[in-house]
Amino acid sequence: MNRDDETALPASDGPFMRAAAVLADLDSPLYAEERERDVWNEASTVGFQFLLWTIPLCAAAGLWVGGRAALPYVGAMLLLWGAASLVALTYAARLGVNPSERGPLVGRRAVLYVVLVLVLAGGLARAFVPVATDPTVPSLVRGFAQGGLVGLVLGATGTLVGIWLEGRRKRADS
Repeated sequence: MNRDDETALPASDGPFMRAAAVLADLDSPLYAEERERDVWNEASTVGFQFLLWTIPLCAAAGLWVGGRAALPYVGAMLLLWGAASLVALTYAARLGVNPSERGPLVGRRAVLYVVLVLVLAGGLARAFVPVATDPTVPSLVRGFAQGGLVGLVLGATGTLVGIWLEGRRKRADS
């Protein structure tokens, strides 16, 4: 690596970290100069945040416009959304950084994100309900839609419980 700081990856960090270093081209000369490295890190963060906001926005729009026909495409977008988030969180955790210690979204960003997720959830429900209740739809597809509806409810419940528990933990720590 061109980096001599604490984020340099030892070769023994396992396949995930080696693959991440190759994927991100961490040996690039770009990372040798501090200002360029900082600018590139900020640019990457802006790009990642752009994807975190636009993928669910596009998925919601696809569901509200295309309905049931958009489900396969929306499913692919949401898998990409989740995979990119998981890779970023795993990488940070492997380097000893816990992004949740920073705290949850607050203010206007939090409100906008909640609205975005609610619009997405509404679009998913709108697409799943007709499929889940239509007896002419093959049982495998109907079961997938029913599972999607259950997943929506469980995901929303889990999110709310997680936010509540995190708030309790932070209040207990202070």
